[in-house]
Amino acid sequence: MFEASLGIEYETDTRWVDTTITVLHVDDDPALAEMCAEFLEREAKQLTVETATSAEEGLEHINKQTPDCIVSDYDMPGMDGLEFLEQVRETHPEVPFILFTGKGSEEIASEAISAGVTDYLQKSRGRDQYRILRNRIRNGVSNYRSKRSLRMFRSAVEHSGHSIYLTDRDGVIEYVNPSFTEITGYDPEEAIGRTPMILKSGRHEDRFYADLWETILGGEVWESEIINERKDGELYVAEQTIAPIFIGADEPEKFVAVNHEITEQKRHQLKLEAQCDSFGALNRMLRYRIRDDLQAVTGYAELLDRHVDDAGAEYLEILEGRSWD
Repeated sequence: MFEASLGIEYETDTRWVDTTITVLHVDDDPALAEMCAEFLEREAKQLTVETATSAEEGLEHINKQTPDCIVSDYDMPGMDGLEFLEQVRETHPEVPFILFTGKGSEEIASEAISAGVTDYLQKSRGRDQYRILRNRIRNGVSNYRSKRSLRMFRSAVEHSGHSIYLTDRDGVIEYVNPSFTEITGYDPEEAIGRTPMILKSGRHEDRFYADLWETILGGEVWESEIINERKDGELYVAEQTIAPIFIGADEPEKFVAVNHEITEQKRHQLKLEAQCDSFGALNRMLRYRIRDDLQAVTGYAELLDRHVDDAGAEYLEILEGRSWD
């Protein structure tokens, strides 16, 4: 999987700790539900707790506004906590759901896990249970948001029009996005496990690649135009950016390369430059021809000077003067 190729594990993300978390607590005992809500909000100010006294009421609430986390009792009339969980999972398969119940058994816990519960906590005496519940809520929401962010990131990468590939520290390719295949012609199974040297065109000197590695191994971002070769041997030009990835280390552990193909733009640029050169040459040629013609006109005007009368001399003088204005 893409996440695995990045070396990402689903751990508690402290970036979410200070953000608001909305919790729906469902318990058929209104007094217990309100007390739990009060303790949770007192324990963590970023928690906002709303209550429902039945699973049916909880479903109505969820249909209007999805909470960040659901906390539910198990033993409730009409629809118990597991039946409630099954209903929630039909429309909200990943929203954190914590079964917080006074009736505990291995059988219930096993059923809850099979039904897709995020966590299971048995009620006890004292305020410590609310601190534990607070932490379970934070962890559940943090993991849920992290997974959602990773999915969004993966979708963005896979739908990007730029060729993107990920390598380890030695340059071995670990992931390529669909645009990489479209641009280079290499399928993932042909590229993964090899190095970007499969794209080497032979148009760059060794120093070009030495500078590249010196830059990224030093933790800096490398940017340059590069001429690469597709699988079929056709050359293409790309604006390439390679960035180091640090995963809890002082030195880069992976590298991500983003390539924006500019082959057509480069062709147009070279064509325009060639046209400008042609126009420049034509301009110089015309200037030389005009200068030669003016010199001839001036010379003949001087020769005519002795063959015209005073009236004609005036016109010759004007002609000589205008020919070099």
